[in-house]
Amino acid sequence: MDYFWLDLVPLLYSERQGIWLSEAKDEVYAAYEDVGKDELRWYLPDYWFERFGIADQLDLAMGEARNRMRVYPDVASLQALAGKYRLVVCSNMTDDFLRVLTPNLGIGAEGFFSAVSAFSLTTKRKEFYSKVAEALEIEPSELVHVGDDLKADFDAPREAGWKAIFLDRQRHHPDIFPSITNLSALPSALERLVVSEPVR
Repeated sequence: MDYFWLDLVPLLYSERQGIWLSEAKDEVYAAYEDVGKDELRWYLPDYWFERFGIADQLDLAMGEARNRMRVYPDVASLQALAGKYRLVVCSNMTDDFLRVLTPNLGIGAEGFFSAVSAFSLTTKRKEFYSKVAEALEIEPSELVHVGDDLKADFDAPREAGWKAIFLDRQRHHPDIFPSITNLSALPSALERLVVSEPVR
């Protein structure tokens, strides 16, 4: 998403204002800094496109984000899990992004949960995972989250009673267990999980 926020938004703003791209980047980045990541509006495309006077360009920008999205090749291995498990996407991205980008994953996900849009949370913390479990009507102990952020994707779901598998592509945290370096290893990692209830 760096391209969307750091390149595309400044480009559209520079074209609208008739200023140099470098100047537009300075203004846009300063605005981001002014709001800060602790504010919910920091994550909202609608807010920023309205603020920068480019609201009419949002659909175009979302389409560009979709076209530029690159999926790790190993994501395709998740397709085999769709028939055995219920797959949902949990993300900090807003519904706007997830509606556009989730189909590109091609994993057969039944839906998605945005921390920002669904629960007005700026991060995927314990509260987020508790709310997702409640929405799915599944006991937390029956759920497994997989992701590459140690705090948001591993520690937080475990604090909420979920199981978690850390995706450590670069092997930065060899002490973390359970972990995998590639999603193609996920099916076997799930089988190895010691669970008291079936994992959904």
